[in-house]
Amino acid sequence: MNDLFTITSCKTKQSCKAKLNKRQNLNLKNLKEKFNIVSDAGIALVLSVDGVEVVVHGYGELIFKIKTGKNKVSQAEIEKIAKKIFDVCL
Repeated sequence: MNDLFTITSCKTKQSCKAKLNKRQNLNLKNLKEKFNIVSDAGIALVLSVDGVEVVVHGYGELIFKIKTGKNKVSQAEIEKIAKKIFDVCL
């Protein structure tokens, strides 16, 4: 368990989200310099981090697209990616 954020599964089980325990705005500009940007909508970014697609909202929520089958992303991998993203933009 992490003190900075909480990871929860979404209803469809095809995605999950990491949300900061204490509401903070994220500096999306820092992410643009450090990660591969798939799409930029101004208030949110879509990143590709270690082969995982992540939607980053400026208000502090990350949504992970989880692959199914043998390519499924583990909880530990999601936590590692979330920590990497939050470390860069907080």
